[in-house]
Amino acid sequence: MDLALSDHTMQILEVQIKKTIESKKFRYVRIVNETLLSNFLQALSDETWGEVFDSTVEINQKFYNFHAKYKQYYDSFFRLKKVSLDKGPKKKVVDQRN
Repeated sequence: MDLALSDHTMQILEVQIKKTIESKKFRYVRIVNETLLSNFLQALSDETWGEVFDSTVEINQKFYNFHAKYKQYYDSFFRLKKVSLDKGPKKKVVDQRN
């Protein structure tokens, strides 16, 4: 039996791969409440938006400037929070009746 690999003969290799699906144990969410929303809208209102309305800037650059500024405020007011998806231990129901 010849076990040497050669570029002159055909070689067949069969590999079985089992896919393992890792379930995420957490996800990211944004916290939004009335106070944060109000502060966010106020910050947008206070912004001058000069680089967006500048008539000498090309339209694509205007959109980029708007998006960058909006995302900056959005990310700073509505921060990502890592939340566990583990259900944890089940809480027992306590009946206080005698």
